[in-house]
Amino acid sequence: MKKILIPFVGLFILILLTPFILAKLMNSNIDKKISELQKQGYQIKEVKKDIGYLSTKREFLVTINDKLKKRYHIDNIESDVVLTFKNLPVTTANFDVEYKKVKLFNQTILNGYKFNLKTKDLKHFKLVGDDYKKDGLNVIGLHGNIIIDKFITKDINVKNISYKDNLKIDNLKLNITLKSYNPIAFEGEYNLTKFDFKDKNIEIKAKNAGEKFKNAFLKEYKFSDRFNAEKFGVVIDKDKYAVAKWNGDLIVTYDKNLTKFNINTNFDFEQSEYKNKILGGAEFNITSKIKRPVNIFADVKIKVDKDLFESVTSEMNPDVVNKYFKNYKTHFIFNNGEMKPYEN
Repeated sequence: MKKILIPFVGLFILILLTPFILAKLMNSNIDKKISELQKQGYQIKEVKKDIGYLSTKREFLVTINDKLKKRYHIDNIESDVVLTFKNLPVTTANFDVEYKKVKLFNQTILNGYKFNLKTKDLKHFKLVGDDYKKDGLNVIGLHGNIIIDKFITKDINVKNISYKDNLKIDNLKLNITLKSYNPIAFEGEYNLTKFDFKDKNIEIKAKNAGEKFKNAFLKEYKFSDRFNAEKFGVVIDKDKYAVAKWNGDLIVTYDKNLTKFNINTNFDFEQSEYKNKILGGAEFNITSKIKRPVNIFADVKIKVDKDLFESVTSEMNPDVVNKYFKNYKTHFIFNNGEMKPYEN
């Protein structure tokens, strides 16, 4: 009888010890993650620790050092993080995060913003943000996923972002993967339904717009970008300048000291609106080289539909138009303030 009871007693004791063992393992993994973040420049102070039999609760104050402030161009960031989880075999860790203060360009842009992260493996996180309405800034319907493995991938969706009467963004979808901090390497894309920005007498608008971008380090830094918009335009003093079905790409290579840039961009649009008149499209190709502080060179090619060409050039000096354009096309060189037609 005793031989039969011994395994059952051992199993019962193991069951009783399971919460203690799992709490120790989980907290050990969390301590390792904290150590890794501290090495990256995050300053993490534990302000409360309560490890019970069935549950754990830990609270942290998180700030960043000067190196990270410079990297992210942030003046100050401070947040409270509350971690809770059950000391059970299948558990979900909850991170309740509150940005107490985020300061950018000497302006507080977030104050008291809260969101929640849920994870079962400390690698895959589900993100849900509270609606934020304060000081004219509204962030509504933020949610997404974050994967922290070999790389860090963030998949974020926001129903609406607005700031006073200056900024409105609807249905923003952002996916970005950070592959390296130093040298910095990332890739991602975003899409949005509507964008509207106002400043005094200028308004910038876009509809169904987005970009795919990538920054990598080979022998030099290389940034590539493909952009598109169903409609994109500017309103200046009630005059409208807009394009429809705008597509293009941009490639920039540069050195780590930002002293030399090679830039190439190609874009076209099928239709335009110029001073409230609907007109044709155009194609652009621009290749340029920039050396700091003042050396600027650009090779520019433009092809314009007839009605758009006539509307724009009617306000220009005819001698300049005849010098630079032929059959609604132009090809010129710009070199340190001097512009001249390209000659084969």
